[in-house]
Amino acid sequence: MSKIFLYICLLFCTTSYAQSSVKKAKILVTTNKAKPQIGEIIDLVIEAHIYPQWKMFSSNKQVFPGPKATVIQLEKNDSFQLQGTLQSIAPIVKNDTFWKGEVSFFRHKARFIQKVKILKPQAQLKGVIIYQLCTIHDGTCIRYQDAFRVSLR
Repeated sequence: MSKIFLYICLLFCTTSYAQSSVKKAKILVTTNKAKPQIGEIIDLVIEAHIYPQWKMFSSNKQVFPGPKATVIQLEKNDSFQLQGTLQSIAPIVKNDTFWKGEVSFFRHKARFIQKVKILKPQAQLKGVIIYQLCTIHDGTCIRYQDAFRVSLR
């Protein structure tokens, strides 16, 4: 009996680890213009391809306590200046019974835009995007942080 219990525990722990160690979304960071002029405002575009059965929460304010909103953190340097905040493009907005309030999220594909003003030639945009994914079945949630770098000419 104890061997069966040990086997079940080992199987559960391995499955839980495998779920949390495999990313459930692929992130791509680009800009809408490869060679911007000094003083020009460009879009830093973040796209996520989300695995089936998972959802990613938007950058919009969420209920509290509730899911964590997607945020971007750029390393500051004198070659650019942020313009406004990270914008979620067309998220699903729904009253969620689990979180007990309105949440906004994406299924399958997410898109975010951060406006950036270019101050110097050859600007470097380096940072991280921090986001939360949850399953649509049992509500298991995982927080991720992906680094990126975009070099402009």
